[in-house]
Amino acid sequence: MAKQLPLPGIPAYKKVKAAPKETTKPGDKLEEELKAGNRPLFMTAGEIMKHANLGDAWNHLEPLGEKSDEQKAREATVMRQKTEEAKVGGVNNSHKPAFPGNPTLADSIREKGYEGAPIQISDHTLFHGTEEKPEIKHSLFVKEGHHRLAAMKLLHPQQFIPVNWR
Repeated sequence: MAKQLPLPGIPAYKKVKAAPKETTKPGDKLEEELKAGNRPLFMTAGEIMKHANLGDAWNHLEPLGEKSDEQKAREATVMRQKTEEAKVGGVNNSHKPAFPGNPTLADSIREKGYEGAPIQISDHTLFHGTEEKPEIKHSLFVKEGHHRLAAMKLLHPQQFIPVNWR
């Protein structure tokens, strides 16, 4: 490496220690962005499931980043059911068995990747705290697309899915 020559009136170059690297967990940046009100147009199935309440497992809206163990367990049960339905249900109706020779939703996604409509996510504003110290939080809620979400999580977990915000 060539040595930099000093310029008149400017002190010689001194080597300094590099700044420590940030140690953030993957996904923390997305949660910060969502809490700030930013809404991405594409997310992976895992990101959607991590940050949004699943409508079919809904008991009550929980604030972003604060899912209870009960909510997580309910959502896991619903996702197992939706995954099984996607494996046997038709492309146009995941609740009814596919006709012989027609692909299931899972078959279609396995072959072609995601080609469906955007996943519908609703953004709700929740008010917490007291009158003196109000606290506003957001809650995200998956309205439509649970079967597609379950199939994508199983078959293509790194592929981005289009998201439509309501």
